Amino acid sequence: MNISSKIAIAVLILGLVIGLSGLSIYSSVDAFQEVASGKILLLKANRPIYVPKTTAIFNVEVENDGATAQDYQLTMVLYGPTGDDEVFRSKVERITQLLPGEKQQLQFQWSTSGRTEAGEYTLTANLRDLELFDVLFDSISRSDGHTFEVRAKPLVFLSDDAIDFGEFLPGQTPEQSLFVSNTGNGVLEWSITSVPDYWVELVSPVGDATESATVMLRVKKDAPLSRRMEGVLVIQSNGGDREVTLTGKFDGIFDGKFDNIRTSKGLYRQGETINLEYTAKNTGTVAMEYGAAITVVAPDGSIVYDDVSAGKRVRLALNAEGSRTVKFAWDLPLDTPVGFYKAYVALTYWFDPEYIFYDALDDGFMRSSDSELINALFEVKEGPNLVAEPTEWDYGSILVDETVDRANIEISNAGGATLEWELVSWPDWIDIAKPSKLINIGDNNILARVRPSLPSNNYSGAIRIESNGGNITIPISINITSPATPTPVATATVEPTATVPPTETPVPPTVTSTPPPDRPAPPPPTATARPKVTSTPVPPTATATPVPTARPVVAQATVEPTSTPEEEPSGVGCSAPLGHESLASGLVNGLLMLAPLGLIAGAKYGRRRRR
Repeated sequence: MNISSKIAIAVLILGLVIGLSGLSIYSSVDAFQEVASGKILLLKANRPIYVPKTTAIFNVEVENDGATAQDYQLTMVLYGPTGDDEVFRSKVERITQLLPGEKQQLQFQWSTSGRTEAGEYTLTANLRDLELFDVLFDSISRSDGHTFEVRAKPLVFLSDDAIDFGEFLPGQTPEQSLFVSNTGNGVLEWSITSVPDYWVELVSPVGDATESATVMLRVKKDAPLSRRMEGVLVIQSNGGDREVTLTGKFDGIFDGKFDNIRTSKGLYRQGETINLEYTAKNTGTVAMEYGAAITVVAPDGSIVYDDVSAGKRVRLALNAEGSRTVKFAWDLPLDTPVGFYKAYVALTYWFDPEYIFYDALDDGFMRSSDSELINALFEVKEGPNLVAEPTEWDYGSILVDETVDRANIEISNAGGATLEWELVSWPDWIDIAKPSKLINIGDNNILARVRPSLPSNNYSGAIRIESNGGNITIPISINITSPATPTPVATATVEPTATVPPTETPVPPTVTSTPPPDRPAPPPPTATARPKVTSTPVPPTATATPVPTARPVVAQATVEPTSTPEEEPSGVGCSAPLGHESLASGLVNGLLMLAPLGLIAGAKYGRRRRR
């Protein structure tokens, strides 16, 4: 037997051995599975809904439903709302020597984060043999697994829970910041709802904010010295509320005083101006802004003037050991009661009037300090009192260019001391004849005359006088009208026709004869003027009379005037009718024109007969 044959026989024997061993192992596994068993009775989360940054607890119950005691290994796997990726896999939980029919409960924990995705999660589990991993007793797959929900929720996070601004000087404005962020899985909406605003101001953000932002805080320039620098900043959000403690402290020694308060004189009159001055000094260790105020107390103890109420408190910025002189002026009212007055000065912190350095009228301050009482004393006596009589002037009503008496207003002093007054203004439609000066002393009178040639109108205004005894405004007025014009009456005028001049006929010299006694001598020839007809016209008559002398006899004929209808004014009729009277007048005029010729002819005929 050669070597090849020996090797082949050895391989064959080895294969038989291995095959028999595998058959033996397979038979053992089948036999193991026939007697060993286990199942998952319960797999459940302790809550149906979770939010970020909470811990989920999962309960699992396992039972040995086999015939012999058994060792198990349990594994739990959690799947998220999207994809097939595992969100969480538990460690292998070992269960040993679980007797037949025995049950065992186990718990697993899973902590969500601020970035945990919102949605539905599925819990699965596998129960295997502790030694033989391939032996799977029970399994709850993803399709049959237990589900629960993780809801979206923002969570507010602050970089600090407390902020200290440290030490700072009065008037300084140190700043601090606070970072706000969202550690949840929803949109964070937040706002600052409270801040100790008597000493801290919120620079940013203003109003509502979204997601992350930096909060800027600043100490106010007018932070009061009289209160502790502390407080709480409150943030409210849909991801929870937070509080931040704020603290700070002023550094230095604060103090101040004043001296040398005095008036310019000791006696004043009603209506005069009081002049007072004092010196304020910073006696502290740091620069300071002071508020100084004057208060004047009347003889009866009442306050007649107060800088604070008048809004005239003086602001003084003084360095340490610095000083400044302040001047004060106050006009005494004309009705100020006479007597002795006292002026006091109060010195406080400009930004915090409750922080008092000196105030003689504050009983609490004077009791708690060793400061002496300081004031200025002065007397007020009766002053001048301006009076005008009359208090108003009305010139009345006049025609244009008509003269009117001058206004005469008496100016007098009804008080004490010397009256000084000034004529300040008056209307431009009057002239001041007296006084000749604008500024006057003592009693006097004002003469005011209306300027000539003013057009018709109603004029009004006032004369203004100012004095150390009060001011007066005197109203003045006048009404200027135009002369009345008569209303015209319309009349109709009939224009007569032109008068025809008479013709002269030469007569040869004849023997003078005496006319018959019954005929009067004719009047000399005249030219008759054309009459204006304003009513029904009466026709004038002309008479031709022979002259019984050697001179020529002239007959005067007047043409009957006629009215012209188109010249009559509307509404008034004034014309002669064209009836029988007009025809008769024409015949008479014609006969009168022929009468001289008849007389001449008759005379010639008479001489011939006498011959």
